[in-house]
Amino acid sequence: LKEPPRSAEGKNMRLPLIYSAYLALAGFIIALVLYLWGLGESITHARTLVFTYFVLLELVYVFSIRSPHRIWQNVRSFFANKFMIASIAFVIFLLCIIFVASLTYVFGVSKLTLTEVLVLIILTIISFFIAELIRWHMDRKKA
Repeated sequence: LKEPPRSAEGKNMRLPLIYSAYLALAGFIIALVLYLWGLGESITHARTLVFTYFVLLELVYVFSIRSPHRIWQNVRSFFANKFMIASIAFVIFLLCIIFVASLTYVFGVSKLTLTEVLVLIILTIISFFIAELIRWHMDRKKA
C-alpha cells in the first residue's frame, strides 16, 4: 500500500519478464550441470538430482519474489509470513518422504548421498543469491 498503483500502459511487465528469463537461464544451466553429473550413475539418478534441485529452487524463489526487500536489506522480511514458512516446511517434509527407501521405487527416484544433498543445498543457495542480485540489478535499472 505504500507504493503507487502501476501504470495501465503495459510497460510495467517488461522488467519482470526479463527477470524471469534470467532466472530460467540460470536455473537451466545449473540443472544441466547436475543432470550431466548424475548421468555418471544412471538416468534415474540424474532425473532425481534435477527434480530435487527444481523443488528446492522454487522454494527459494518464493522467498525471493515474495519479499519486498533484498535479504541484505531486511532479513526479517523473509521470515515474516508464518504460513509460507509452514508450507515450505511441509514441502520439504514431503520431499523427504519421497526418498524413504520403500517409496523410491514407487516414485521412480533414486537415493541421494549426503554429498549430493549438500551439493544441492549449496547450488540452491547460490541460485537464491543469483536471483537476489538479478532483482537488485532490475530495481536499480527501474529507478
